[in-house]
Amino acid sequence: MARKTLEHSLLALTMMLGAATATAEGARQMDGDALWRNESNYKQAVRAWDELDAGDLDHAIERFSRVVKRAQGSYERSQALLGLAQAQLMRRNVDAAIRHYEEVIDLNHVPDRPHFEVMLKLAELHVELDNLTEAGEWLRRWSTENPARSEAEQFRADRLEAKLFGRRI
Repeated sequence: MARKTLEHSLLALTMMLGAATATAEGARQMDGDALWRNESNYKQAVRAWDELDAGDLDHAIERFSRVVKRAQGSYERSQALLGLAQAQLMRRNVDAAIRHYEEVIDLNHVPDRPHFEVMLKLAELHVELDNLTEAGEWLRRWSTENPARSEAEQFRADRLEAKLFGRRI
């Protein structure tokens, strides 16, 4: 059951991250590299996402880590950290993924929708690790800061809340 939940979470997050990357690419082209200040970092991040899609986790992690170290702004760093978090989830290294996601939130340089998705993901990951206090805090923060949530997000949040308080949906 937990494995299926994790697989579904990975799929949902992959779709969200793909949308965030596509948005970044469009903004980069329209605004003359406004978000990606370093062309080399942008190319490395694109290659890392390709490696991640191909299941080449070692190379993707290595490449994303380089982008994090060389990032010339919060946006570049955030995008690379999202990739690192995704790669760590694919490796089933939830603690490392949580650290990367928390750093993304701290940087506060991701558009609203992905930003709130990361908060909800953090709540889900903490529930999986049975860190219920942390899960509750992330769920509370998501609920407080996210006024325009979708029905699907609210459903996920309701399921998390039920797990936290031991209720059945």
